[in-house]
Amino acid sequence: MMNKLKWRFPPGHGMIHGFNSAGIVTYAGDRIGSLTREIVQNSLDAKNPEIENSPVTIEFSLFNLKQEDIPDINNLKRAINNSYSEVTKLGDPTPRKFFKNAQKLINSNSIPFLRISDFKTTGLTGVNSNNPSPWINLVRSQGVSDKGRTAGGSFGIGKNATFACSDLRTVIYSTLTSSGEIGTQGVANLISFDDELGYKTLGVGFLSINDNHDALPELITLDLKFQRKEPGTDIYIAGLNQRENLVEEIITEVLDNFFYAIYKNELEIVIGNININSQNLQDIVLDYREIIKETTFELYRLFFENDVHIYKEKVIDDENDLEIRIILSDESSRKISMIRKPWMKIKDLSRFPIKYKFMGVAIINGDNLNTILRKTENPQHNDWELDRLDYNSEEQKEADAILKEIERLIREKLEKLHEIDLSDYLDIFGAEEYIPLIDPESDNKAQQKVEDIVKSTRAVKVSPLKIGNPSMEVIQGEYEIEFGESEDEFVLDDPNPYKEESKKKRDNFEMNLKKGTLKVTKKKEDIKIIAKDRHNGWYRIMINSDKNAKYHLKFDILDEQAAIIKDSLVIENAKVNGVNVSILENYLQNIDFNRGSNIIDVKINHHIYVSIGVEIYEIQR
Repeated sequence: MMNKLKWRFPPGHGMIHGFNSAGIVTYAGDRIGSLTREIVQNSLDAKNPEIENSPVTIEFSLFNLKQEDIPDINNLKRAINNSYSEVTKLGDPTPRKFFKNAQKLINSNSIPFLRISDFKTTGLTGVNSNNPSPWINLVRSQGVSDKGRTAGGSFGIGKNATFACSDLRTVIYSTLTSSGEIGTQGVANLISFDDELGYKTLGVGFLSINDNHDALPELITLDLKFQRKEPGTDIYIAGLNQRENLVEEIITEVLDNFFYAIYKNELEIVIGNININSQNLQDIVLDYREIIKETTFELYRLFFENDVHIYKEKVIDDENDLEIRIILSDESSRKISMIRKPWMKIKDLSRFPIKYKFMGVAIINGDNLNTILRKTENPQHNDWELDRLDYNSEEQKEADAILKEIERLIREKLEKLHEIDLSDYLDIFGAEEYIPLIDPESDNKAQQKVEDIVKSTRAVKVSPLKIGNPSMEVIQGEYEIEFGESEDEFVLDDPNPYKEESKKKRDNFEMNLKKGTLKVTKKKEDIKIIAKDRHNGWYRIMINSDKNAKYHLKFDILDEQAAIIKDSLVIENAKVNGVNVSILENYLQNIDFNRGSNIIDVKINHHIYVSIGVEIYEIQR
């Protein structure tokens, strides 16, 4: 019956199919990455539930096929020639170049093909149906998807990733289902052209057995080294884009996007003579260490090393909704790989505060979570976009709240892991006599921890502060701790925290500040500021003094340009070297410094990370 297969290009009935098909163009920017994501997740979605404890296997095989072995090659040639004639009428050179190359390729003695076959799947059911089914949705529909709650694809345009990898825009499908259905059919995604009767075609042709575009009820074997004997699907990409490092690209994309699926023994990949499975995953990662992405190698560490912090969190349903894994490391991407069912990585969450040195992964386990997030996913499956739910404001709000909660939980874990218990490190700052039992090695480790936290401390010149008349010029000598790329916006806990009476006292104090005081300029290394417990507004300031003296200290919150945010900070509690001191709004008054290190603990009226400027005024006796 193979000779019944013919390329048929139905009439468009007024519809014009152009070269820049949205579905294909969507994947043109990342052809191999898109192909890998679409193929693998579709096969994982089609896993045969009756086969337990065995991974879905996907095989990639490169081969060349003689021109005459392509079914109904002459009609396909004619369609490509007609498409070229059509695009010569257009001003855009891109389709002309494409079809000129397609003409050359289709007339070659042999044509490069990529066969992608899956095993331990159900195959594509519905071969003999004209109603929506996995087969119809893949081969004869556009934008149609009928996948379940946790399935990977949801747009029905992912099939176009295969066409984006074909220099002929031609793909042939063949399937054997677990219920015994068999079918073979091809699709050529060209452009509308005039047929022999002068009618404009739809531009999409089908390799089928009749004008109803029914599939051939047989399996096709184009790759002479392969014959299907068990349920599954074979996809043949004709005229594969020639790429120098294709095998390495596929391996890189498989490991980056489906590392977790392989790790869980849900997926096995075969590329030529290279096999990637849960048993040899570690060896494969190390073998390809030089070409895989940094985040891929971090996934390897997060699942195979021992120094991993693991958290199970409830988001909407139960305690296993979300699993977070974190390793603290100075040499890291500072990103969280976001993975959802069927265990595909969607994106890297980044833009965390500079002080966080880590690598991490978040695995979305909950079925309801996956269902909601699937609706926000873009066609490339590499981001969650809330605007895709703008037709349903309630779902959009729910998805927004979920994404924010997931990120909050991640940030909460990172904050806890990066907090330091300062009571262990007092001896670093000149209090050895209070902790006599600490050994030098522990002391060095503790000091390194604290220094890592305050590495970003830098000296800045603060903008002039104008309060009343006369004004006070703030000069060099103020220091701040920068907490990096936090996306928290600074919002006053109280839009006007200063009561009028207290503010007058503060203003009077500032007008008299220069009388009897000397502004002190400190070196960078003499002042360090640490967020001791930012959840409750506690900060610790360590100041080295070269003598015993009395001081006034002024604290301000600074913006990104190191300008003072006026009336933004109120000190609620404070101790200097363990002794309670006098507070006036954002000032500590008449405090005693000892020669050497002095420790100031202050509780401010904000519970987010902020940049704090400190001014020091020595009281002249």
